[in-house]
Amino acid sequence: MRWLGIPAAHAARIVILAFAAGAAMETFMVKAWIGNTNFYEVVKKKEAEKRAERVSSTKEAEEPTFADLVRQQWEEKKKALEQERTSRS
Repeated sequence: MRWLGIPAAHAARIVILAFAAGAAMETFMVKAWIGNTNFYEVVKKKEAEKRAERVSSTKEAEEPTFADLVRQQWEEKKKALEQERTSRS
């Protein structure tokens, strides 16, 4: 039997070797640390930089984030509680 012009056993061997090579590369990317970094740390850093750049370029509307709104409400609540405490004293 032939598959793509080569014997089926050779095709199976190529597929198995390609699978093993891919598994070895993935294992190296996950497990190998060079200094204080590995492949995924570099990818996370670059993705964070891209996202920060994208956010800064689209910040024209200056719409507050959810975290900003919660922080603002928390500060208002703290001020109200402090005023209440000082008025009782």
